[in-house]
Amino acid sequence: MRAKKAIYPLVYSDELSEDGKRIRKRLPKVSTKRQELKARKEYYLRKRKINKNTKFNTYCEFWLERKIFDKDSTKTQYEMVIKRWIKPFFGDMKIGSIKRYDIEKYIKTLPEEHHLKTSYAGFILTIIKILFVYAWKNDIIQTLPTKAIKGFPYKKKDIRIPDYDECLRIADILKNSEKYKFPLLFGWYAGMRRGEALGVRWEDINLKDNIININQQILIEAGRIVCRPPKRNEIRTVPIAAALKAELVKVPIEERKGLVYKNIRSDSPKALDYYFKKHIKPLINIKCFHEFRHINLSKLLSLPNIPVDMIKNIAGHSSINTTTQIYGHKTSEGINQIKEALDSKLG
Repeated sequence: MRAKKAIYPLVYSDELSEDGKRIRKRLPKVSTKRQELKARKEYYLRKRKINKNTKFNTYCEFWLERKIFDKDSTKTQYEMVIKRWIKPFFGDMKIGSIKRYDIEKYIKTLPEEHHLKTSYAGFILTIIKILFVYAWKNDIIQTLPTKAIKGFPYKKKDIRIPDYDECLRIADILKNSEKYKFPLLFGWYAGMRRGEALGVRWEDINLKDNIININQQILIEAGRIVCRPPKRNEIRTVPIAAALKAELVKVPIEERKGLVYKNIRSDSPKALDYYFKKHIKPLINIKCFHEFRHINLSKLLSLPNIPVDMIKNIAGHSSINTTTQIYGHKTSEGINQIKEALDSKLG
């Protein structure tokens, strides 16, 4: 059988000789893209002389050069965390000498001595794991010290769920809000995330079938507004409540084009948070826009006739555990229903 012809010849000319001329180095020809990527990794590792005896500071600089980030803001955040929190502890250690005990000892000091939130300490641990997994996959280290390290347990937020009369009062306040009326109503009645509420278009709303198709969200990237698919590309459908439909019908037909909220600026997501904290929070005693989502899903979970799997799909969650454990809060309606069931069954 004839050998496959090489389709990815690798030629490197990024090194200079004593005369100032570029040295052309040709690596062995390869036949697949995977072999090409492997050869490139080996070349750069040999060039930088990265091995298990390399200091952690040097390895971090090498990793930041090689890592491809989706957004510049993500790269800046990673650089800040590595410089401020990771390098001071592991910087002078050899990467091959860092053991599981060293990482666990350091992670425990973050919430205790440095008084960091467990969520931010967990983010630091995630970056440490990424660094060591890359070193392990590229044969810089032979064993993975972060393999059995567990993250911090999730601490459920203590959110007060308003009763029915208070919900009616909150709904009236949102309907009469001067700005961001429909994004606030989408968050309250449909449990949408902030970016999804800002990204609803009129063509996504079906008033005949009483449904909204969530196809996009509004985000800010590098100081400019962009439209992206929903979180984890969970394109889904949510029902329209009667009170929300009554407000949507009031909009003239000739104005039902494009985005429902039309005053999109480059700072709209942040401006919505600012407007909520300044004008809405003092009136309804709810901390942030995202608590609307918690309240909406908690109310749905308290209803016995709605399957949990359907609520998960409406919320766009990847797991039922996320819906029940994080968004399932104690409601007065749920307690009353349990009491009525006990009275009917036990007399």
